[in-house]
Amino acid sequence: MTMHKSIRVNLLGREYPLRVRVEDEAMTLDVARFVDERASSLRQRLPGESPATILALTALGLAEELLAEQQQSEEGARRRAHAIGQLAGKLKAAIGT
Repeated sequence: MTMHKSIRVNLLGREYPLRVRVEDEAMTLDVARFVDERASSLRQRLPGESPATILALTALGLAEELLAEQQQSEEGARRRAHAIGQLAGKLKAAIGT
């Protein structure tokens, strides 16, 4: 049975209660600190915006970074697969199969 734990995270000075698996607590707290740091940095650049707007913009920015990383990873995987295919063809030709 998976054990859960109630924790609180702080984003832009507001506490949010969360229920997480015990083994996920440390990661969730790290993620919350990371998001709070990003949001706080953005708030300094946009001091007139509401906390909800700052958190929404932070989420969009982080999602954009994640998607860009995923696309780069997928492109790298495609290039590696292509290179492996070329090497396999060369090996077959070299051994006469």
